[in-house]
Amino acid sequence: MEQKTTNFQVIILIVFSSFILLGVIIFSTSKLKQGTSTTTTPVIMWGTLSSDAMAKFVEVITANDKNSLQMTYVQKDAKTFEKDLIEAIADGAGPDIAVISEDMVLKNVNKFTTIPFATYPIRNFKDQFIDASSVYLKSDGVLAIPFIVDPMVMYWNKTHFVNANIVNPPKDWNDFSKVVLKLTKKDSNFNVTQSGVALGEYQNILHSKDILSMLFIQAGAQIVTKNPDDSYRSSLYFNSGSADNTAGTVALSFYTDFANPSKDLYSWNKSLKSSFDSFISGDTSIYFGFASELASIPFKNPNLNFDVSGVPQATGANKKSVFAKIYGLAILKSSKNQNSALTQIITMTSKSSIADLSVITNLPPVRKDVLVNNSSDPYMQIFYDSALISDTWPDPNPASTELVFKKMIESVISGRSNTDTAVSVADGEVRNVILENSKIK
Repeated sequence: MEQKTTNFQVIILIVFSSFILLGVIIFSTSKLKQGTSTTTTPVIMWGTLSSDAMAKFVEVITANDKNSLQMTYVQKDAKTFEKDLIEAIADGAGPDIAVISEDMVLKNVNKFTTIPFATYPIRNFKDQFIDASSVYLKSDGVLAIPFIVDPMVMYWNKTHFVNANIVNPPKDWNDFSKVVLKLTKKDSNFNVTQSGVALGEYQNILHSKDILSMLFIQAGAQIVTKNPDDSYRSSLYFNSGSADNTAGTVALSFYTDFANPSKDLYSWNKSLKSSFDSFISGDTSIYFGFASELASIPFKNPNLNFDVSGVPQATGANKKSVFAKIYGLAILKSSKNQNSALTQIITMTSKSSIADLSVITNLPPVRKDVLVNNSSDPYMQIFYDSALISDTWPDPNPASTELVFKKMIESVISGRSNTDTAVSVADGEVRNVILENSKIK
């Protein structure tokens, strides 16, 4: 029996057709669109991650669908990666995808394609990835899809703790200070014979800039902050435009006290060997390093009795925070295969893919929906918990800010500056680095 179309049905059909047409227009005017086909065109990806790990990762993903990835990965030297990338782009021989760290964002933003929120909704991004991933967000889209997170953790010598009658690692910095006092040993001439922790100096402490960055962030000094218009400002001294300049000063004072012979916390000086080597040899009780360093410790010293715990937090803090290195997958503007690159990035950062990547790399997943699954491995559980509270900052130029942090620490240790002046000067220098390196239009 034939039914007549009512006026109401006609209106509905017109409205529905308008929405379809609007969607077509939006997608057709965007250069970058997520593909829906199961076939992909070949792309090239550069990064500093192990080529063996990436080969295994690709193998796992393509086990059920060989066409899900058509990607060639090229491992690059971390020391020259950025330089190599810039030169390749200039020569017209750059990759389609680059694995970029948080400290490559600010000064290289114009080299990468911004994925519009119409293609990758901001709500999906925030729901799926840890908060530290916001370093890849712009006002109009996503610069890179998070791929790997490497949080800072606390490695500690179990034998030293037992000998000092310390049952558990400290949870906050107040307890941490008490533990260091018990662990540090000095001879009759006040020379450090066993260091409770490698903190306070710059030159012989691995990750000194990252450790101090973590203390700044935990104290409330964000170091570099992004404005709503995608410009950046230094927040090392004056935080969020307020007159409060105590956060950075408190953090720097705490850090440098461990290298000040006049302080009770004195446990480190520049005459000692590097922090990592000192911990490996059993001369230092606590070492702050990244989750990715776990395998290297027993490799260097199979007999070292150590464990891992989360980094101490500020006493009474409302928000827990741990510094982390984060890596995301970005599409180069110079790529001629941007749609295929995006399709394959979506595949590589899916829930199942990130779970597989975590197993392969022994690093925590960057996705929240994978982090909720507790790991049976005792070390990985610490890494999971640390990844969930990870934080970082958009470093405008790692080499330049490294010098700023070095000068800031050493000016206090040498007595040339007090901590307030040192932080104030560093704030101005970071501001200059931002101006020199910011390419955001």
